[in-house]
Amino acid sequence: MRTISIIFAVALASCSLAGNQAKPLAGTDGVIGKPTRVGQFQFTLVGAKFDTRVITQEDTWIAAKGKKYLVLTFSVQNPGKSELTLEKENLSFTVVGADTNNYTSEPTLVNPEKMLPIRMDLKPVQKAPGMVFIEVPGDDPIHKLIVRSRESAVVRYDLRGKTAKADGLFAEKNGVTIADTGNAKIGQKIELGYFNVTVDSVDESTAAIGSKAPDDGKKLVVVHVTFGNPSFKERMLERSTYKWDVLDANGEKLEFSDDIIRESSADTLAATVDPSRSMKARLIFYAPKDSKPATVVLSLTDYRTVSIAVTPTAKG
Repeated sequence: MRTISIIFAVALASCSLAGNQAKPLAGTDGVIGKPTRVGQFQFTLVGAKFDTRVITQEDTWIAAKGKKYLVLTFSVQNPGKSELTLEKENLSFTVVGADTNNYTSEPTLVNPEKMLPIRMDLKPVQKAPGMVFIEVPGDDPIHKLIVRSRESAVVRYDLRGKTAKADGLFAEKNGVTIADTGNAKIGQKIELGYFNVTVDSVDESTAAIGSKAPDDGKKLVVVHVTFGNPSFKERMLERSTYKWDVLDANGEKLEFSDDIIRESSADTLAATVDPSRSMKARLIFYAPKDSKPATVVLSLTDYRTVSIAVTPTAKG
């Protein structure tokens, strides 16, 4: 058996020296969707897209504030007559952005169909799908990808206009920029951090909820939330998981009870949520009776923030 080490790299043309013009690395131009020989492998770049989160069976990867992920999908085929080993140690990816900086992939190579790490022996003619993701600036279109094998010249891919347009709450209209803030509506799923968060409703009440009672001249503002776990692992849900604020019509913050309680009781919620399961909870704020709550603000520290416009209903 032979283990073929392939290194995928994105690089700039060599710098001008002594007044000479810069020369590109020796190689050929690749085309998305077209098989290209790279060393001992037949490599096909399938596509590229931007996202804020990647969920594999091993972990959930969350792009930091000001960042996003460029997700590359591809296939690798063994065109030879002997087995070839394909694993993350044999692959590395780097891209170059419009800012001329290079960015390297996270240390994982997964099968995009199963979201499992790849470590396999490719039999002759056998083909395997692959996926890697690279954290890049949130506003960078990422211009170029160069695929390189230690045994071969480079294969260059021009990604300009070929990366799928970004969508979702944080995507701007240009389809390239993924912002740090977004807007959502009541009942809309928000993909943020380890959970999918949905603000189901907001209501007001002058009645106590457990030990939480409004003072004279005040009322409770209750935010009803569903937390869904889209990952392959159980996740801990508690007060510190997210930062919550409610703003009134004047943009002033309401007083938070600093607690997250169960939907079914007044008990504090601190529990694990199993994969593909969800859990409902309530957040309680104190407000003057004549206050008009207008916006729920959901934040994941060092990551992103979402504002949800609300119109509370009276519950008594």
